[in-house]
Amino acid sequence: VIKNVYIIRDNVKINYLNEDKSDDYVIDQAIIFDLYDFQWLIGQDFIFTPMANMIFESNVLDKVKSINKVKSEWADDDQEDDSPKYKVEVKREKIDLLNT
Repeated sequence: VIKNVYIIRDNVKINYLNEDKSDDYVIDQAIIFDLYDFQWLIGQDFIFTPMANMIFESNVLDKVKSINKVKSEWADDDQEDDSPKYKVEVKREKIDLLNT
């Protein structure tokens, strides 16, 4: 029996430093089925991959990709420039699908 269903959603904002420009992306990192005895997580392993990670445990929230990991995946790692061209901001929300 399913008690609840959650989506872990990241809002990624890329702020370009030398331009008055930003890009916004919405990424659903995971869906969590809260069952009575355990939780079932279906989540991403890497950026822009289909849901590939499946975990059954009593508490799966700590298994969701961290905000720091998401930031590092989006970071400007261009080695040719001395400074990054943009900064990355990530805001995470837990969306309760059954009790809204």
